[in-house]
Amino acid sequence: MTFLLPQFLWALLALAPLAVVYLIKVRPRRRKTSAWFLWQGVFQERRAASWLQKLRDWLSLALMTLAFILLVLALARPVSRNGASAERLVLIVDNSLSMNAADRLAEARRAAMGLARSLPAGGRASVFALGEELVSASGFTASRRELSKGLDAIQGSDAPLNIAALDHFFGPGDTNGTRRVILFSDGCFAGADQLPEGIELVKVGEPGDNVGITAFDVQRIPGADRPLGIFFQVFSSAEKEMEVDAVLTHETADDIRRIFPLILQPGLNEPEILELPNGDAGRWILTLEIDDALERDNVARAVVQEASPVRVAVRAPETRAFWRLCVEAFGEGVSGLMLTDENPALTLYRGEVDAASTERLAVFAPTGASAFWQSVSGEPTEATARVLLPEHPLARYADLDGMVFNGVRDIVPPEQSIVVVETDDGTPLVYKTSSDGSTAYVFNFDPALNHFFLHPLFPVLIWSTAAELMNLEDAPYSMLPAGAVAELPAGFEVGEVSTPDGEVIAFSGGRFGPLERFGFYEVTSGTNRLTVACGGAPVAESGMAATIEVEDVAVVTGGFPLSDWFLAAALLLMALECALYHRRKVG
Repeated sequence: MTFLLPQFLWALLALAPLAVVYLIKVRPRRRKTSAWFLWQGVFQERRAASWLQKLRDWLSLALMTLAFILLVLALARPVSRNGASAERLVLIVDNSLSMNAADRLAEARRAAMGLARSLPAGGRASVFALGEELVSASGFTASRRELSKGLDAIQGSDAPLNIAALDHFFGPGDTNGTRRVILFSDGCFAGADQLPEGIELVKVGEPGDNVGITAFDVQRIPGADRPLGIFFQVFSSAEKEMEVDAVLTHETADDIRRIFPLILQPGLNEPEILELPNGDAGRWILTLEIDDALERDNVARAVVQEASPVRVAVRAPETRAFWRLCVEAFGEGVSGLMLTDENPALTLYRGEVDAASTERLAVFAPTGASAFWQSVSGEPTEATARVLLPEHPLARYADLDGMVFNGVRDIVPPEQSIVVVETDDGTPLVYKTSSDGSTAYVFNFDPALNHFFLHPLFPVLIWSTAAELMNLEDAPYSMLPAGAVAELPAGFEVGEVSTPDGEVIAFSGGRFGPLERFGFYEVTSGTNRLTVACGGAPVAESGMAATIEVEDVAVVTGGFPLSDWFLAAALLLMALECALYHRRKVG
């Protein structure tokens, strides 16, 4: 046996004064009497009972000494040697999306509390919630009350369970000899059959028929009437074919834009794609009208940002018609291009560059002097392109490798320029450079030669240039899945986010998350406003039926703590001594 609080054993030193109180003899006081014969019988009776009186005193001392020792031992928290290293329980409650169904989360909390109550003497437990992240709800403690509070504090989330978070308990150098890690879950998560070795699974919940929206996207389609492209996909765990009505609304549930029936087959259904003419910006909500096992995956949300095309100016009057066709090929959508001479964000040049150039520009067939090249010389020739940076945004969508370009001249870029494409003989063909706060892409070829204006890759090259210079590819998605981190565009470095639950949280670094709840998040950064939508259920979570088989988790051996036994024995001895004392006094 050992003690968790051995410092209380010093209290045993108080046994010495306790023994003194019982063993000290009180000297009788002498008194004069007029008749000795009256007292003589009394003294004879007392001498006859003295041996019994001494026995009672010693018994009383023994009882009080033993009771005191037991009280001190109880305060010192004794445990058996096995109990001192009794297994520590790590109770992990799955609070992912599928656990919102029926009574699954409450059942998991009850099962975890059942194991917590059966802790052996000296045993301790901790509580965690597991969704996208592993969150501690209670540290290691033997207090059932603290464990109960930690379990009650676990609330459901819409994020999927991230099985990789369990690696926290089995890192390098981990010693897990006396620790048990128990996961309480319905088993409806990706990788449920690949749990790390050492994780015990307690399965809760019964399978149920469920239908859920696993993907939803709304995007602008280039065109004069500003149409919207709608994409969504539905999963059904029912064993039979079923019919469901899907309702598409804008901003509020009252603004219905489309109602269409869906014939759903068991499993993951084919994607649904439709076009909505004259689509508005703002919030879009797709709802499946069905009463099933899990309600939260019947609604998906997406956001279409206000149209903000990149304003592009052209400084090439002799070929302006070709440039217009190129720019208009990408329309005036959110990430589109718009040809204008008023406050352009991007200026396209052919030949010489104006002294007062814009902040962002692209120069084709450069001539003359400029800060964007050290020198341009030689006659225009024909050359074959060789892409040096295939993953660069400028070359990602335009396959320039091996293409033949006309109008190539000898050019020397400024130092620290990034050469994306060069010719076979090493002459820079496309590079990025900066000067005096302006950023430019230089294209060392003439698109007017060999009719490159009419090549399908030319408008792609122009859009890729605008997208890279304006960070168009960093624009927010129409919808982010639960558990994702929202990466915000420029202008949203710091600010506040209002969550779907009404909570206001601060963010910094141009990002926030992970997103725990489905719904719309309102982002504020100074005068800038942005709405981020969260939705879409993973198939494993929406399926509501785990296929894995689990073994029964052995119940932790319960035990009444030794300290409680010692305390009960001490109280019993004190009660016995009180009864004996009362009997002595009464006679």
